[in-house]
Amino acid sequence: MVDSIPDDPRKMAELMEKWASLKDFSADDRPDEPGAWNLVYNLRHIEGSCRALLDSHLPNLTGVSEKDALMLALADIGVELTHLLWHIRNLRAFGDLTDSLGPPDH
Repeated sequence: MVDSIPDDPRKMAELMEKWASLKDFSADDRPDEPGAWNLVYNLRHIEGSCRALLDSHLPNLTGVSEKDALMLALADIGVELTHLLWHIRNLRAFGDLTDSLGPPDH
């Protein structure tokens, strides 16, 4: 199994420092958030949303047999996709890929 991006703040900081030593993320720095931290933080959430979609939300659709259950399952998927898109749009290291999406709503 591939190691996940850690959700422990200390381990996230260690990963951020490791990645910052490998690549200069200073172009993505903001006064309140280093670019490497932005990368680690958002990739962690993107990974979580992808796992939730693949491991839970999408498999739940196969067992749906009523309209209300389908609507609820689709609403859950919509919430997860919204969360995923927010983090993609907030990911400064890939800004050139997301320019057409516009900035995330805060």
